[in-house]
Formats: sequence, structure tokens, C-alpha cells
Amino acid sequence: MLPIIIEEPQSENGLARYVIHEIDFQRNGVSGEGFYVVRFWYTEIENAYEGLSEHTEHKLIGVLFNDPSCTAIVDPADLQSHWRGDRFATALREAVVTHEGYNPWQ
Repeated sequence: MLPIIIEEPQSENGLARYVIHEIDFQRNGVSGEGFYVVRFWYTEIENAYEGLSEHTEHKLIGVLFNDPSCTAIVDPADLQSHWRGDRFATALREAVVTHEGYNPWQ
């Protein structure tokens, strides 16, 4: 079932590609609230629809809590880099639902 590949349009000619490599639920979590950890590669592709693609790939870790606004993204190779979790939340939650076969947040 893995990897799961999700693609989203980003700009006029841009595309975001998520390749999900690993998903795990940490049931003990924080103060007893479990969370999902997702290991994925994120690629930003420019001019994706013109056949002239330029891309940047990032190997990232996502942490998804029950509240959709609480999503953390970490680059384990560069802890100084900063990522907005809300930018990734929808695609990563979609991957978890696909992986689990049901929506664990409902």
C-alpha cells in the first residue's frame, strides 16, 4: 500500500507531489492524546504542465494531532528549516485515511 503518491496543483504551472513512505500511529502520544507520524518526500515542481520541470525535493517528517490545525513538519536533515504545517495537513491526512482504510479523526 505504501508508497502513497498525492499530487496537488500549486500555482498556474506548479505541482506539489507528496510521496508517503511510512505512516505510524503513536498511541501514547502527548498527555495521552495519540498522533500520527508520516515520513514523506515533498517535491515542488515548476512548469509541471509544460514538460520543462524544475523541482526541489525535501525529505520530511509530519506529525498530525487530532486538531487539523496542529500539524508539525520537520526536516530531520536540517532542523533550522521552517515549514508551515497547515500547508501540508490536508495531503498528509488524506494519506493517513488511504493507509488506514477509514478516517481516524471522525
